[in-house]
Amino acid sequence: MTANMKVLDVPQYEHFDDDEYPESSSYFMYGDKKDAFLFHIPTKNPDFLQIVQLDGKPNGVGHDGDKDLLLKQGIVVNIPDISGAPTTIAGEVQDPLKRNKYDITFVGIDGEEMKTKIKIASKIWFDGTEINK
Repeated sequence: MTANMKVLDVPQYEHFDDDEYPESSSYFMYGDKKDAFLFHIPTKNPDFLQIVQLDGKPNGVGHDGDKDLLLKQGIVVNIPDISGAPTTIAGEVQDPLKRNKYDITFVGIDGEEMKTKIKIASKIWFDGTEINK
């Protein structure tokens, strides 16, 4: 007996047990030809989950007809202006994205080190409570 199958999504998993916070905040950037999103990568407790939509494709992720469009598979990006350790006030983790424009860095097509600007169009979700229980 055989069955046909189509893979729709491949989840990415990392252990939540790093000894130290990274120097800068890391996000997983993904999307398609018209939409791009950032998903915060938590590293240790306490931390937060966050999803934001960007106002467009950042430079350096490929072109519309490009089979190497990095957003399809997703890539890790860093926001050097934001510390990797979360900010807490009265024990509550705060949203670190206070502005709507940031510089990001990532490894682009052919391994090229990229630095480009992003603009946040909307904040979809933030949780700094449940993840830390």
